[in-house]
Amino acid sequence: MRAFIICCLLYTASADDLMSRLQQASQQVHRVRLRFEQHKDLALFDAPVITPGVIELDREHGCLRWEFTGRTVLILAHGAVHKWSADGREEIGFERDPSLQAMRGQMQALLTGDWSTVRALFSIREAGDGLGLILTPSEPALAKYLSTVTIRFRADLSAPESLVLEAAGGDRTDYHFAVPDIDPVLDPARFTGP
Repeated sequence: MRAFIICCLLYTASADDLMSRLQQASQQVHRVRLRFEQHKDLALFDAPVITPGVIELDREHGCLRWEFTGRTVLILAHGAVHKWSADGREEIGFERDPSLQAMRGQMQALLTGDWSTVRALFSIREAGDGLGLILTPSEPALAKYLSTVTIRFRADLSAPESLVLEAAGGDRTDYHFAVPDIDPVLDPARFTGP
């Protein structure tokens, strides 16, 4: 039992160390553009649903845009999250969705390096190589939709390299991130709507 407790403390310390290093790295990079491809493997479909997209962060102005090309746009700006559907209409009332609250926490962590919102929803452990975190929902409402989230970061900690969401029932969503564009010029209008 004692060895198990020591092992758990080491995992916690490692996750805390990585999150601290991520927060320090976030202070060094002010703007990031990160292209991705999302692969959704759903039990209902024979083949994965593949969606390209882009994440843009402007840490100086406190804004993050998570765009699924041709589908959905999520914008975190000044502490509030807004969502637009493919037709450009803003969706109202989505903030009550537990899985979206988890996404909001991840958006906040990517933007500021502050993992406290994520910690409120998940137990967090280090993935084993110093560059990844495994998040397990601690809220029963969220656990209905999500079993684990695994985030792996680039060696320089400038951006995520991959993100895997596993759901109860076998559904899985993988994000494959391209090499980040560090400190690009970002149009402020990108953070006001679709």
